[in-house]
Amino acid sequence: MKTAIIYASKTNTAKNCAEMLAEELKGKTKTALFALPATIPLGSYASYVIGAPVRAGRISGKMKRFLNANKAILLQKPLYIYLCCVSVDDFDKYIKDNIPAELADKAVACMRFGAEFNKDTAKGLQKMMLNAMTKSYKKENRPLPEIDRIKIKEMSSMICG
Repeated sequence: MKTAIIYASKTNTAKNCAEMLAEELKGKTKTALFALPATIPLGSYASYVIGAPVRAGRISGKMKRFLNANKAILLQKPLYIYLCCVSVDDFDKYIKDNIPAELADKAVACMRFGAEFNKDTAKGLQKMMLNAMTKSYKKENRPLPEIDRIKIKEMSSMICG
């Protein structure tokens, strides 16, 4: 079995999650990682994993365009979706607002893989926002967001049946 893990990532959180998922799947299924934009031979895979970060309630335009352009193909095989976001409470809204309904409804799983503040890879306004958020979290003695490795393992188990 071959699984395509397709992600969009600005500060590497979705990329890190894709790599962790691929590592969990190692030896159980062949995986290929694709960072958008990329040319992906979708027909040669038995299942698809879609991953994207959420910023200000939205996934990237690259991912939205990919999902809309490839909807018919993605609907033909098992589909798994993960979003990287801080808010647990808004996750369902993020799925509803960003993932075409046909894909979300057909997906075997839609999961929140958590988040992390990657200030080293952020630039400009994004870096300023992450610095302000980090400061706010520390001031309020809240732990910084983390990638949810348990959810990644759960998805891996689902993919491998």
